[in-house]
Amino acid sequence: ELDQLPPNSPKLVIVDGLNEMAATVGNQILVLLDDLVRTQMSASVIVADRLFRRELPNAARWRIGTTLPLAESEVRKQLGTQINVGPRDTLTSPFFLNAELERNAQGGNNGRAAELKILLQGHSALTEPELDEASSAAFNMYVQRHSRSRVFPTAEFAALTTAATMTKLVTSGVLVTTGADAYFDHHLVHDYLASRQLAILTADQWQPPVFRAVTFEGSSFDALELAFEQLDVELGARFLRALYDWHLYAAGYVLGYAGDTGVAVSHEMRTVICAMLAEKQFDAVLASRERALDALRLIRTTEAQAF
Repeated sequence: ELDQLPPNSPKLVIVDGLNEMAATVGNQILVLLDDLVRTQMSASVIVADRLFRRELPNAARWRIGTTLPLAESEVRKQLGTQINVGPRDTLTSPFFLNAELERNAQGGNNGRAAELKILLQGHSALTEPELDEASSAAFNMYVQRHSRSRVFPTAEFAALTTAATMTKLVTSGVLVTTGADAYFDHHLVHDYLASRQLAILTADQWQPPVFRAVTFEGSSFDALELAFEQLDVELGARFLRALYDWHLYAAGYVLGYAGDTGVAVSHEMRTVICAMLAEKQFDAVLASRERALDALRLIRTTEAQAF
C-alpha cells in the first residue's frame, strides 16, 4: 500500500501493543519496521511497547521515549478540584483516569489489582464466584493454550465458564467477541483476571513455563505484578525468589511497582533481591549485567540506589 503513494509523500506507520505478543515475534516486527524505514522514502514509524529492554536494529535510527504519569493538576482538571490525588495515585494513569471518567471506577491508592477489581465488577456486575470463574478461564487462555495471543476461541473460553458469567462479560463489553474469536477490551483486564488465578497457585507451581505464558515470553510483566499485589508478605517473598530465578528484570519490575502500591515487602527480602541483582552487575554475560542494572533502576528505593 505504501508503494502506491508518491515517493516524497510523508508516511507515518503507528504500531500499538508490541508487548501483546511473544518477545521473539516483537523483535522480528522491529526488524521489519527498521527495514521499512530504510527502503521507503519519507517514512517514519512510532511503536508503542511496555517497559522492556529490546535489542533495537540499527539503534542509531531509533529514539526511546517514556510516557510519564499525568500531572496532579491534569487529574483535577478532569475530575474536579476537590479530588484528592497523590503522586502515585492510579488516577495519574490514563487508563484508570479514563475508567473513572467513563465508569466511575473509584480510583485511588489501593493498588492496580484492587482498582481493576472495582472497575471490572462495577462494569460487568460479576459476583465473586463469577469473577473466580472468569479468572480461571482467562488464566487458561494464556497457559493451557500456549497461543501467545490476546485473542482466543470464544467456544473454549465459554466452555470454562457458566452462561451467566459469559453473558455478563459480553453484554458489558468487557469481553469482545468477533464470531469464533474473543478478546478482552483491554489487556490489563485479561492480565488482572489471570493474575488472580496465578496468586492462588501453590508456591511450587510458580515455575518458568507459567511465567513465560502469562508474560508472552517476557514481553509484559503486568500479570506478575498484579498477582504480587494479592499476596501476603510470606508468599510474596517466595514469589519474588521464584521470579528472580526465572528473570532478573521481572523481579525488579514487581518490586518497583510494590513501592508505588504500598504492598508489604519485608526489608530483608528487598535487601536480598537488591544484593543478588547488585552481584549480577559483574556477570560475564552482557545481557545479565544489563538486566540487573535495569531491574535496580526500576525499584527506585534508597536501598536499590545504594546497591
